[in-house]
Amino acid sequence: MIYNQLQARFERVPPGRYDRIRLTAVLLVDGKPLVDFGYYTVDVDALSQSIQVSGTFDILTCDCGVAGCAGLNSGIHIEHEGNQIRWNLTEPLPARSFTFEQGQYQHAVYQLQKAIFHLIEKEYDLDEYGDSLLVPFDWTEWAFLQKWLDQRIQKMKTDEIPE
Repeated sequence: MIYNQLQARFERVPPGRYDRIRLTAVLLVDGKPLVDFGYYTVDVDALSQSIQVSGTFDILTCDCGVAGCAGLNSGIHIEHEGNQIRWNLTEPLPARSFTFEQGQYQHAVYQLQKAIFHLIEKEYDLDEYGDSLLVPFDWTEWAFLQKWLDQRIQKMKTDEIPE
């Protein structure tokens, strides 16, 4: 079977829904952006949860963290079967499906998590701030990440993220 390839990274995206260039998480499937990331962003918490379990996840969302605000009413339906992770995406159009190899999928998501951690680590001395993490002003549109970052930083203090 030929699997799709997921990449997850941060990019500066040109103005879309907003009148400013911004840094956002971007998902690429087979080297092509999944959606117009000038309009949508990635909920990294939902993406991270999709590593573990099947379900419907609002991985694509608005910068405020509410998918409906970006006109999305259906999340990405994700199924785990053996070493495969399947996505069924109906919004935004066109509807499409992807099949990822579990290890490659996990690696892509872990790399995005590590990138977030390193961005935060450069901005803050984690020993000084401990569990309370203030989101820098430029990142306020990522309000939905604050909870995830707090939990992840605590976990990363005790666990290693796989390479």
